[in-house]
Amino acid sequence: MTGHETSSSASFQKYAVWVVFGLVLLNHGWTCTFGFVNDDFQWVEQAAASVDGYGQPGLHVVFFLRPVVEFFFLLNYLVAGSRPLFYHVFNLAFEALNTWLVWRLALLVAGDAIVAFLTAMFFTVHPSHPGAVAWVCGRAELISTACYLSALLQHHKRRSLVAAALFAVGAFARESAVSFPVAALWLDLMLETPPRPRWRALGLYGLVLGLYALARSQWTSTFAWQYSGLSLMLHGDWRGLAQVAATQLSAAAAALLEPVQLSGTWAALVLVLLLLLMLWRNPHRRAVGFAAGWICIALLPFAGWAIFQPRYAYLPGVGLALLLALSVRRLTSGSSWGWRWVAAILLAAAWSIASDVRMQRRNEQWRRNGVMSERVIGAVVDAAPHPQPRSIFIVDGIGPLRLGRDEWAHTPVLLYGFGEALRLRYADHGLDVWFGGAPLPVDRPIVRLRWDGLSMQVLTAEDLEGGGA
Repeated sequence: MTGHETSSSASFQKYAVWVVFGLVLLNHGWTCTFGFVNDDFQWVEQAAASVDGYGQPGLHVVFFLRPVVEFFFLLNYLVAGSRPLFYHVFNLAFEALNTWLVWRLALLVAGDAIVAFLTAMFFTVHPSHPGAVAWVCGRAELISTACYLSALLQHHKRRSLVAAALFAVGAFARESAVSFPVAALWLDLMLETPPRPRWRALGLYGLVLGLYALARSQWTSTFAWQYSGLSLMLHGDWRGLAQVAATQLSAAAAALLEPVQLSGTWAALVLVLLLLLMLWRNPHRRAVGFAAGWICIALLPFAGWAIFQPRYAYLPGVGLALLLALSVRRLTSGSSWGWRWVAAILLAAAWSIASDVRMQRRNEQWRRNGVMSERVIGAVVDAAPHPQPRSIFIVDGIGPLRLGRDEWAHTPVLLYGFGEALRLRYADHGLDVWFGGAPLPVDRPIVRLRWDGLSMQVLTAEDLEGGGA
C-alpha cells in the first residue's frame, strides 16, 4: 500500500466513524423523547426505593441476576429522578458505543475500512434494536453487548485480565454474555495463522463463567428461568431438546432476516445459502467464517429458551451485519466503477431502507406505548389527586389495553409496572393496584376507578354513580 493509499484509508476511517455516529443519532435520536413502558417502571421504582430508603437492602433478584443493570438504573435515578429523558440518552449513548465497537471488530477481522463501515451501518439499522434502545429496560442488551465486544477486542490484544473483567460485567448485565469464551476461541482460530488458541486466557474466562454460574445458583430463585432446554437435558429428552433448539434457531433466523419477511425455515435456508456462496473463492473467507461462527455462538444461550424475542437478535446481528457487508464488498472487489458497483450500492441501500422501515415501525410502537402509559397514569392522578396513604387502586376497563387490544397502541400497555408507576407519581411506597386473584385487603383505603377508552379518561366512583360515561 502506498503512502497516498494509507493516508486515504485513514482519512476514510476517520470520516466513516462520524458518519456512523450520525446514522445512530438519525435513527435512534428521537427515542429520547419516548416515555417509560411496562417493566421500566419496576426498575425505576426499585432504584427509588434504594435511594429513598424504603426498599430492601442488597440485590433484588427473582429470575435475573443483573446487578450491573440495577447499578445504572440507580445512577440514572440519582441524576434525573423519574424523568425518562436521561434514561433514554443513556441507552442512545450505549447504542453509539456498540456501533463503534462493531466497526472496530469488523476492521480487525476483515482489514477493510469499507467492510467495517458497512457492517456498522447494517448493524445500527437492524429491526432488533428498538427493543434494546427505545425500551429503557433493553439496556441489559446494550451493556452486555458493549462488554462482550470490548472484551473480545481486549482478548485480541492479549489483555486477558481486562477481557475477563469485562466478560464478568457483561454476564452480570445479561445472561446471553456467557457465550463469550467460545467467541474468544473462535476469534483465535479465525485470525491466527496457524490457529493458536490462548488456553490460559480461555481458562481464565472459564473460571469467570464458573463463578457466575455459582452466583446465579445461590442468588436466583430459578437457575435457568424460561430455559426449557435445561429441563429436557436433565430428563434425557434429547429429541425434545433438538426440536426446541430447531424451533428457536428458526425463530432467530426469521428475526435476523426480518427486513425481507421470511418464515423461520426459509430464513435459515437463505442464511445457509448465503454462507456457502460467500465461502466460494472469496479472499475474505476467514472473515466470512468468523461472521457465520459469531451468529451461531451468539445464539447458543437461546437454543433452549422458551420464547425468542426480536431484541435477542441484537448480539447475533453483529455477525449478520458483517456477513452482509462482506457480500456487498465482494461485488466491488477487483473491479473499477461499473455495473458491479451500482449493484453493490443498490443492494446495500435496499437492505438498509428495508431494515430502517421495519425498525422505525417498531420504534413507533414503543413511542405509542409510552404515550398511552402516561395518559393512563395522568388520568388516574387527575381523577384521584390526593389518595390516602397506602391506598389500594382498583381500575376497571383497562384489561383490553393491558392485553394489547387497543387500536392505537397495538402493544400491551402497563401489563407490568402499573403499581410502580403510581407509587412513583404519588411518592407513596405503600400504594398498590389490585387486579383480582389475590384477596382484596379490607384494612386499607380503596380507590375505585374506571378507564374510558373512548375519552381516554379515568372516571371516579362518583362519576359512575352520576351516569358518567
